Order: sequence, then C-alpha cells, then structure tokens
Amino acid sequence: MFSLRGKLYFPAAPLFLVSGLLLLFLVLLPTLALMIGEDSRSMMNILKLPEVRDAIRLTAITATISTAILAAFCVPLAYALSRLEFFGKTFLLSAIDIPIIIPQSAAGIAILKVFGSQQFLGETIFNFAGIRFDGTAFGICLAQIFVGLPFIMKGAVAAFDSVPPGLEQCARTLGASSFGAFWRVALPLAAKGVAAAAVLAWARAAGEFGAVLFVAPFPETAPISVYNRFTAAGLVETAPLVAALLFFSLALFFLLQWSIRLLPSTRREED
Repeated sequence: MFSLRGKLYFPAAPLFLVSGLLLLFLVLLPTLALMIGEDSRSMMNILKLPEVRDAIRLTAITATISTAILAAFCVPLAYALSRLEFFGKTFLLSAIDIPIIIPQSAAGIAILKVFGSQQFLGETIFNFAGIRFDGTAFGICLAQIFVGLPFIMKGAVAAFDSVPPGLEQCARTLGASSFGAFWRVALPLAAKGVAAAAVLAWARAAGEFGAVLFVAPFPETAPISVYNRFTAAGLVETAPLVAALLFFSLALFFLLQWSIRLLPSTRREED
C-alpha cells in the first residue's frame, strides 16, 4: 500500500500515476520544444512589430470585455440554476454545452447568420444602433462570448453548488434579505470557483480562432495573426511569435491562478 498525504491508496495507484504522466508528457513536450527552441532575441524582435503588439492588445482587451460581460450575466444565472428546481432545467444545463460541441467554424457562421450586417437583426436593430459585428471588435467580443460561456457557466454553477444553502438560510434568519444572503454569503464563498471559471473563460476567449476567423478576421487578434503569418511565411517565421505568445499567456495564467488561491474557499484546506 502506498501513502500520500496521510491517505492510503491501493497498489495500482502508481500505475495510474505513470499513465497520467505519460499523457501529460504529450502536452508538455510540444510546449517545451517550442519555448526552448526559440531564443529570446527573436521573440523580442517579433514583439516589436506594431501589428503584433496591436494584435496582442486587441486580444487582451476583447477577451477582458467578453469575460466581464459573461460574469455579469452568467454568475447570477449560475446561482439561480444552483438553487432553483424548475421544468426544463436539465435541458438548459445541456444547452449551455452547445458551444463546446459544435465546430468553431460553424459557430462563426451561425453568429453571422443571425448578427451579420446583411441579416435581419444586424441590418435593422444593430445597424440602427450603430453596431456592426462582422469585421469589427464587436464581432470579436461576440464570438468570444459564445465560446467562453460554457466554461464560466459550468464552473460558477459548481462553485455555488459547493456552498451549503443552510448558510444563506442562517443569514436570512439574522435579518439578511435574499440579495444580501447572496451577496454577503454565497458569492464570497463561491468566489474562488467563480474566479477560476472566469480565468478559463478568459483564456478560451483569448485563444479563440475558428469563430473569430469567420466573424471578424480583421482587425487581427493574436490567433489570427499567427495564422496569417504562418500562411504567408511558414513555420520558421511563425515559431518565434507563437513562443512569445506562449510565454506571455503562461505567465498571465499562472499569475491569475496564484491570485485565485488568495480567495476564500468553501472547503477546508488539507494539511
């Protein structure tokens, strides 16, 4: 028997660990090869290009806006889905996964079919309001919201599920309103899970290629910039850009993950 952090595991556990590490190796090997294979000078030179800086800036801005919109609408909905039982709830939870199931190129076409400037909604309502989705930053945000929604919804629902409803009921007996119990009890305790879901949604939005390519290939986001450079110049000229983006993305991702650890949790930390 093997012991890990005071818990006993059956003898096959090391075999499972090895098989999992082999699968992880398949992910780490290409990543490390790309990061090690490119020198810092070539990466810095590529980042000095105005079009590359603009693409990175646009990606960061649109992904942040998209995630903020998702959080504003999805967190209250996730709380309702966690606390309420109603007819059609199972269907609604399943429908949330649609952006994950369908090909992202199909998602882009579907978005254009509804919100494109030549379609009814795009031609009437949104054009009248001065909003155009195809070929604009609005379209990029719309595509990012579409693909990021399942990640923040599923994570937020799970986070609220981990908060015992009895804590909110206790707050209500002490005089808190329904909104007060949500704002001061449920949301702070679910904050770590919600924040983790938001980080995943941001990363998914920032890395979206297929839907953005069809909805708004220009102005370029970072993934579109990588694609255009690869088709124009090939692998050798594209690798430094990808490596630089990878370093930047990993640094930001780990910083956000470290920040999430500072938030309160509903689970007791193990020694």
